[in-house]
Amino acid sequence: MSGETLSAVEGARLALAAQHLLEPAPPGPVAGLAGHLAGIQAQLMTSPGLAAFHRLRGYVPGSLERELEPGGSLARVWCMRGTLHVVPSFEAGLFLCATAPAWFERWGRHMERLQDTFQDREPLRRVVLAALEEGPRDRVQLATALEALGRRVPLYAILKELNYLGLVVPVGAGLRPRYDLATRVLPHAGPVARKPGDPGARAARDELLRRYFRAYGPATLADFAWWSGLTVAEARDSLDRAGEGLQAVRLAGQRAPAYLYPRTAPAGELPTALLGPFEPLILGYRDRSRFLDPANRKLVVGPTGMVAAVVLHRGRIVATWKTCRRSDGLEVTVTPFAHPDGGARATTASAARRLQDYYGIPLREVRWV
Repeated sequence: MSGETLSAVEGARLALAAQHLLEPAPPGPVAGLAGHLAGIQAQLMTSPGLAAFHRLRGYVPGSLERELEPGGSLARVWCMRGTLHVVPSFEAGLFLCATAPAWFERWGRHMERLQDTFQDREPLRRVVLAALEEGPRDRVQLATALEALGRRVPLYAILKELNYLGLVVPVGAGLRPRYDLATRVLPHAGPVARKPGDPGARAARDELLRRYFRAYGPATLADFAWWSGLTVAEARDSLDRAGEGLQAVRLAGQRAPAYLYPRTAPAGELPTALLGPFEPLILGYRDRSRFLDPANRKLVVGPTGMVAAVVLHRGRIVATWKTCRRSDGLEVTVTPFAHPDGGARATTASAARRLQDYYGIPLREVRWV
């Protein structure tokens, strides 16, 4: 396969196979899937749940939330791109070590422009840590603890710093986030390096790159750098150490080489699926043109970064969708980018019926608007 040129359909098929969207992974904990996908974005808690529903055979709704309970196999941490992800709790340090130096470099430059240094914020971090010594706290409780210092640094900024230092993590899956000391939540909690040249950070970046290309390949180095939040130089450095197995190919219409670990993809017609918001398939690539027409990008990714739930049909994103719970069942509203043919309508309706198993209520109607 090395050096081969792949058509858009071939590239999409291989990526969908790697994502377990052609054939679900065998039954098992969500933590295994999260490890394979190198984390699942969790700005909204429906996102990792729907991602698991589509990728794990026999997934039982609520499993993810149970694995996120204290002492469970999943944890939520800020890591790639400075966003919240669900990751295996015993590997949280890997994701933090890989992404913390790049985040601190960007964040440090931003705060220095505001004439606020890392050392200046040390008293705020100490107050938050002291409050959490007494047990998990929500944002209101932590903001109250900080009021006495009279500083205007947003609480979320302090929580993110403590997260990337490996000291504090969000806990639970409820609508009102709570935070706790990492030593009480993570099996292998420990300090995280802030410098890109730290050997631990370099090794973690290398592992992150390998996982990325196993789960998202074929993809370019620019895709990996965008997805991870690393600089292109850091990404290239890890690529140079990727070792045997990683192969370079060409994707039709793209200049830059793409990389993947060789695999076979099931033959047959590509499926239709109603994928959730902040879907890994969308967030995994800087260039999404193999799945999404660039003309429709703004219909999927909003100006504030919100990523809509989408309909994937025969390897292409063709619509967005949303749900509404009625007294007599679930209503699914589909907004297509173009007039759908009869086949797309039929397979979308069939995919929508699968959502009954996820939401636990009967499907009332599929509306096209």
